[in-house]
Amino acid sequence: MPVKNYDSDIYLYAKNHYKSSGNTIVDLKHILGKRSSIDPEHIQLGDIISVLTSLVWKQIKEDKGSEGHMFFEFVSDISPQNWWKCLAKRDISPQNWWKCLAKHDEYQYDFYLAVIGKCLSILSLTQVYDGEKVLIELDEKDEELQARMLGVV
Repeated sequence: MPVKNYDSDIYLYAKNHYKSSGNTIVDLKHILGKRSSIDPEHIQLGDIISVLTSLVWKQIKEDKGSEGHMFFEFVSDISPQNWWKCLAKRDISPQNWWKCLAKHDEYQYDFYLAVIGKCLSILSLTQVYDGEKVLIELDEKDEELQARMLGVV
């Protein structure tokens, strides 16, 4: 089956189509390893940041009429003063970030994880369809990749 979009698995992961292993960094290393046809162990944190911020920048540029609000929100949300610092706890999945609000002092701020978390949040909200019109063509979930992420393979 031909690949429609090399970024499909990133969008699908952000939108919770893949079950998380409990470690977002490890999951993203598997996804980017597949995307680049290399062993996940060779994927660095900087690679993850580069790919995610590139995808998010596309969203920010296409956000017409907001006068830069989306960019301002991105910068604001990754600051240590905001609740995103709870993302430093590597076992927190995107769907559970809100639970950190009451316990944010228990988590140590990590800039890179805050950026990754915010990027995944933005990508999770990215519109893929407008009615019947396909805005971003995505491949199906890759069950073999899911098994590798969960350590089954």
